[in-house]
Amino acid sequence: APPLADILVRRAELAIEKRDLASAVDLATEVLATHPNHMLALQLRSEAYFKMGQMELSIRDDDRVRALSDARRAD
Repeated sequence: APPLADILVRRAELAIEKRDLASAVDLATEVLATHPNHMLALQLRSEAYFKMGQMELSIRDDDRVRALSDARRAD
């Protein structure tokens, strides 16, 4: 069985497709509570925030994805 984080991320993706953006944010946030550097969860939450018009929150998550990506490239 896939790890819980993977299941929740997939559900967040489906929630975005259904335009259930609040659920997408909740699901991604649940993943991030135990996996704070989960890049896909951050990207999905950023996308949901963007579509909800919450630009500051979207930018914050997007900046975090960029920083994680840069750190991984530097290793």
